[in-house]
Amino acid sequence: MHRSGTSAVTRGLQALGVHLGDRMMPATPGINDRGFWEDLDIHELNCEILQELETDWHRLTIWNPDFLPRLQERGFVERAVDLLTEKLARNSIIGMKNPRMTMLLPFWQTVFAGCAAETRYVVVIRNPISIVQSLVRRDGFDEEKIALLWLLHMVSAAEVLFQGYAAIVVDYDRMLQDPSRELQRMAATLDLPLDAAAASIYEHDFLTTDLRHSHHTVEMLQRHAFIGPMTEALYSALLAAASSSPIDVPRLRHATLHARKELARWEPALPLLDKLFEVAQQCRQSRSARDDPDPQTDTDRSNPGRWK
Repeated sequence: MHRSGTSAVTRGLQALGVHLGDRMMPATPGINDRGFWEDLDIHELNCEILQELETDWHRLTIWNPDFLPRLQERGFVERAVDLLTEKLARNSIIGMKNPRMTMLLPFWQTVFAGCAAETRYVVVIRNPISIVQSLVRRDGFDEEKIALLWLLHMVSAAEVLFQGYAAIVVDYDRMLQDPSRELQRMAATLDLPLDAAAASIYEHDFLTTDLRHSHHTVEMLQRHAFIGPMTEALYSALLAAASSSPIDVPRLRHATLHARKELARWEPALPLLDKLFEVAQQCRQSRSARDDPDPQTDTDRSNPGRWK
């Protein structure tokens, strides 16, 4: 999910000899000051795919393989296979990070098969409260919408953990607390060598205390009305998977499939909810512009995701 610390964790993969790309997304001050560590070729292709599907990353959509034939017909699979084949010809171990890939996994898994690539997954988690607060500040979304987005993204991500792939769950807060331990976990699970010198640079020069903007516990989830029992159960199962080896697959599968089943019941209502959230956001923005046309003195924008 977006704002989960995926950039910081992805940067750590360089210590395992993973090549992250030759054309990287530039850092954005105030959002990702130290870079996204995201290949622009992959990012731009994902954005083009979402545009073709007439959607975006923040739409409340249950993703399934139904969209795959359309992308195959439009040549996206062939383009992606060519792109990945070219990258693998230059570097035998590459990393691809983009939160949109979580929603587009059926497409990318088809591409990986077309390249005959051996795939391994790193699923990054962060407490949903931290993600909600971050996206309220950055995008002004409603808290309830962000919580649903978290659930939709993480159900898709969690499913790869019990599909027979080499995969690991990494908790962003634990990476900040003990990067040496987390890098060693990744190296062991992904079967990649850990470069001690590169790991030291990552731990002491890249990861600093200012990367932690908030820290919340599982117990805090119950205090927030926008966090439902499905979110709490799935996050708890993922957090347990981030601290155990091997992963408790039955618990994780149960939490994931239960969330998927419950989300399916919501599917007919999700487009309407999306529209209502969008109208609410537009109303807040219009009122802010009316009440205080000077953005420098608009204190209401410090928490734009709440009704006033």
